[in-house]
Amino acid sequence: MREQVIVIQSGGAGAPGNEVSCFETMEEAERHVEGRLEAGSRQEDIQVFRAVKLEMEVRQRPVVTFAARAETPSAGGTPPGVNAEPARTDPDHGLPRDVFTDRSF
Repeated sequence: MREQVIVIQSGGAGAPGNEVSCFETMEEAERHVEGRLEAGSRQEDIQVFRAVKLEMEVRQRPVVTFAARAETPSAGGTPPGVNAEPARTDPDHGLPRDVFTDRSF
């Protein structure tokens, strides 16, 4: 992994926000800081860091939320959008009846 140089310049007294700049070499960062100082920035408002980018691994995991549970909600009745009646199933297939409205197949 490559090391980078990060320069953070705060806005100074009363100025909003920070400016963050990343450089591949120390020389590039030095030129940047010199330019900021020559432009009137205060040394106290500039911070310089050496950093190595960390690898990040993101894993997706299934998240399951059931729309209706076997238990009846204790207060407030059935949540909106949830059918409180059990689904009527097709006796031949065990699926909801409305799935098999066309028996031509």
